[in-house]
Amino acid sequence: MYSDLSLKEFTDQLAAGTPVPGGGGAAALAGALGAALVSMVSNLTVGRPRFRDVEAEIARALAASEEVRARLLALVDEDARAYGAVSAAYRLPRGTLEERTAREAAIQAAFRGAMEPLFRIAEACVETLQLARVVAEKGNPGIVSDTAVGAQLALAALRGVAVTLQSNFGVIKDASAVQEASQTIGRLVAEAEAVEGEMSTIVEQKLRGRS
Repeated sequence: MYSDLSLKEFTDQLAAGTPVPGGGGAAALAGALGAALVSMVSNLTVGRPRFRDVEAEIARALAASEEVRARLLALVDEDARAYGAVSAAYRLPRGTLEERTAREAAIQAAFRGAMEPLFRIAEACVETLQLARVVAEKGNPGIVSDTAVGAQLALAALRGVAVTLQSNFGVIKDASAVQEASQTIGRLVAEAEAVEGEMSTIVEQKLRGRS
């Protein structure tokens, strides 16, 4: 389980010359770090008298960010398993026509399967950004920059997923599936960028208010 490794162990595995863990797992980890920062700011808001009016809303954001963080950590391993299937498909024999046909079918199925955890990572990153916006607006303003870092990590993770999917699209031969997946990830990126833009305005206002 890559999610059980220490930071050094995981980055050592990531740096090694092996197919997994790879970009998808790294994106999931970045998203989890983003969610963790949203949780941190929420924890430093809940229970403080000056934030009593927003405590219930921030408490809900905290519970949600913790759920998303756990989901993203699990997706580090799910992405590794999915791409492991891709690697296994490429190792299949291809000496005869039947073997080549079976190998190509396995490769196509594996790449289609590898898209599933990537889309789940992308969706979780959008959720993280939405939660970060709430916490930036209503949470502890003294650490709003930490919320901003969390949002940027989630956005970077989502963009990384988009690039990984684009790479996979070049292998998948089902044009309708590629078109649908491309539209979906495009919509998620656009949604995330819109939320991040709103949040940046909030963060700038909070930071100016402290100066």
